[in-house]
Amino acid sequence: MKLNRAIIVLFLILYSFLLIVFMANSISGSYRSQEEGILGSGYVQIFLIFLSLFFILVNSNTIKNIPNVFSLGLIFMFGTLLSLLFSGDEIVSNIYRVIGWYFLFLVGFISSYVNKEDRSLILRWMILVVLSSVVYLYVSTVLLSSSYNFVVFDASLLIVIMLPFVLTLNSKSLKMFFVIVIGFIAFFSIKRSTMLAFILGMMIYNFFNLKKNKILFTFLGLFLIGALTYLVYLFTDQQTGGYVSQRLDHTLEEGGSSGRDEIYLNVWSNILDADIVNFLFGHGNYATKNDFGVFAHNDYLEIIYDYGIFLFITYVLMVRSLFLFGIRLKKENNIPSHEIAAYFVSLVLLVFLGMLNVIILNPQYFGTAMFFIGLQMGYFYQIKMRKRFLFSTNVNLIK
Repeated sequence: MKLNRAIIVLFLILYSFLLIVFMANSISGSYRSQEEGILGSGYVQIFLIFLSLFFILVNSNTIKNIPNVFSLGLIFMFGTLLSLLFSGDEIVSNIYRVIGWYFLFLVGFISSYVNKEDRSLILRWMILVVLSSVVYLYVSTVLLSSSYNFVVFDASLLIVIMLPFVLTLNSKSLKMFFVIVIGFIAFFSIKRSTMLAFILGMMIYNFFNLKKNKILFTFLGLFLIGALTYLVYLFTDQQTGGYVSQRLDHTLEEGGSSGRDEIYLNVWSNILDADIVNFLFGHGNYATKNDFGVFAHNDYLEIIYDYGIFLFITYVLMVRSLFLFGIRLKKENNIPSHEIAAYFVSLVLLVFLGMLNVIILNPQYFGTAMFFIGLQMGYFYQIKMRKRFLFSTNVNLIK
């Protein structure tokens, strides 16, 4: 237990570093800075992978109890790794992006399954240390900087992806505080996918926690988010000479789709025109970026074009298995409803944001979502196994 706790603490320190550096570099406008190893993060990524492997080996007895969805994830991860190896791209700088999410997924499951106290530590750390840090970086940049660009607002995506961590909190006041902060950032980003993802996430959460005494909580939270967003909007728009209002106009104007419709059409046309080999196995790592100068802005098109129809089907089956796992858990009456709700919120955010962005190629976005999903699955499995153990014990006592 002590060894596990030491590994988890070191793991959290390293992963926190990657997320905070990613946020700082995203705000500065350097999208690929994480992959290029700014501030030594490339070495941290490699070390994090080896640390994850060590943690998995230490807890190898747990692996026999993992759900089948991890097998689908392994196939998908292995297929993308082969694509990287045969693409000719630099391996060291891309390896974490390709396989890092799977290790986060597995570490999240094992740590939560083995010891619920480790899960509590991870959740508290991710909320109080990581989320608080990235929120501070984002807000301080938005409020204090006199130079704005679209990348600053795009950085809000990571904060919204961390919403499910907040929804697991038992403290209603602390949960409401962080939900208001995340909602404010989502709306102030004036990024349609981010705003819609937050609204959809809260709708899913309230659907699983449909109680009369929470209706007032929801409306009060939305009112505070709206009021705070409007006040900061006025202040920041004045400070930036009208940049924020210009971005809002761009978002609302007809045809302001950021060119996604043209990108989708080009990628889809090339998928249909591809030869049988490229259709089945893809065009290779970063193929859309190399062929069109831009990513597909859609996970599903990106996967088909880069990795082929086989891995696309594998990914869809993996996501389907995650949803079916949650549906089966919904029937369990000994699992807190807000924990199941947070699990479904994470899945819905992953699927929805993947329709309008390339989440799959960003280890911070995709990895953080899968880390949380793994944490929840491990927690649910622990409860199910404990229930089975108690049931079998009671049966033996009766006999």
